Amino acid sequence: MAFIPQAPRFQLTSLTVTSLATNTGAELTATFNVSAVLGNPNFALSVCYESLRLALLFDNLVTLIQPLPFSTAAQTETLVRAQYAVAHRLFPDGVVRGITEQCVITECG
Repeated sequence: MAFIPQAPRFQLTSLTVTSLATNTGAELTATFNVSAVLGNPNFALSVCYESLRLALLFDNLVTLIQPLPFSTAAQTETLVRAQYAVAHRLFPDGVVRGITEQCVITECG
């Protein structure tokens, strides 16, 4: 019998933006709440995450979220939650305006 390790699974379950505010056409203040499920399909192998990077992408600009190190036991699913805030952050021209326009349509924030 051979043991063939399997890669962990990652599923984004929720991404919400709260406290959204803009001051200019390029400046954004907001809080991002991220929830994801990490699945370990291995029968007898725990997975240790020394570093996990969740990236929020805005028009090719990357913002990283790095939760604390943790591990998952064999054949488990683990909920990971992270919160990231930006304050008066300058984004490329048009990105903040696009987010604001989408929020007006969907009533976010």
